[in-house]
Amino acid sequence: MIARQRLSTLGVTVVFSQTDENIPIPSSYYDLILNQHDSFSVNELERLLQSGGTFLTQQVGGKDCSDLNKALGAKVDPLYSKWNLDHALAAFSNKPFHIQKALEKIGVQRFYDIGAVIYYLKAIPWQIPDFSVEKYKHPLQQMHEHIQHKGYIDFIQHRFLIEARLL
Repeated sequence: MIARQRLSTLGVTVVFSQTDENIPIPSSYYDLILNQHDSFSVNELERLLQSGGTFLTQQVGGKDCSDLNKALGAKVDPLYSKWNLDHALAAFSNKPFHIQKALEKIGVQRFYDIGAVIYYLKAIPWQIPDFSVEKYKHPLQQMHEHIQHKGYIDFIQHRFLIEARLL
């Protein structure tokens, strides 16, 4: 709604779709599709892109903050935990795409106080859907003590990028 209001004045049409398939856009409409942290369908990309068009995506991998979940005693989604570059690239096999670039990086996400960890978990509710300070009070206290002693706490940050060109 906000995107539609703000972008319509610039002549941009915003189309909302709840699925990765059958997006209400004509075939061969785009020469570039950008995707950041969202799901996608390779079949739909093939339909929507013009010949020679490019799909560029940055994804959050399944290892992302999995150690944060473990530190709090929260479950890690087993389906999402398998999401990585190899898994995503497999969807492009036997499809008319040339992979121009494929990169994966495991880094760290550093927090300097427990308030930042709590804010992060409230801002991204999909990490731990049932998160509340009260429910996770004890492990949060342990994390706080770790930060007080070391000055920070690190968690895994998992990202990957794919640039694919439709042949």
